Amino acid sequence: MTAQRKTVEKAAQRVLDARAAFPGATLADLYDPLAMPPALAAAHAALDRAVDNIGLGFWEQQIQGAVSWYPWADKRMAVSGALTYGIPQKKEDFDLTPGQNLTFNWGISQYLPLNKTQTLLLEVGPAGYDSWQVTSDSGSAASGGLDQVHAVGGQFGFTYVPWMLSVNFHGFYEYAARGRFQGQSFGLNIAKMF
Repeated sequence: MTAQRKTVEKAAQRVLDARAAFPGATLADLYDPLAMPPALAAAHAALDRAVDNIGLGFWEQQIQGAVSWYPWADKRMAVSGALTYGIPQKKEDFDLTPGQNLTFNWGISQYLPLNKTQTLLLEVGPAGYDSWQVTSDSGSAASGGLDQVHAVGGQFGFTYVPWMLSVNFHGFYEYAARGRFQGQSFGLNIAKMF
């Protein structure tokens, strides 16, 4: 068992112990944002710090490049790809520096006009990503092996051309994960050009 896992298990037990201190309370009572017992809030804060969460106590430098190709002159379709190389730094409160990773995001977007003036466009298409850890984690809390995950899904959205405003939704199903969790991810992007 890794040192990090032991730390997470101890922190999780502190959450359970804090809950047990209030035997008559329901979960709704315990997790009321205005009345949460301070001991339970502190235990959850410690658990949050213990969990290997990619944005908690963690900095990463990224080098990224992207390209889009438009098969037709009117740009009604785009084939896009982005390559990102991530160089993580040591996590706070752990002797852990995650390994470097390489991620490829890809998508094909078809733009369909929803009105005669072509000022409102629907964007639809497949998309996905592939991510590989290319160097090992280091530190006493490091786990062995290099992780990877792959995902495929789709995207759809709307663009209102006069305002240069886009709202896009994407969903991905992850597969072939190794050394990490596998699941689904969803996102909403809102972009306004100035």
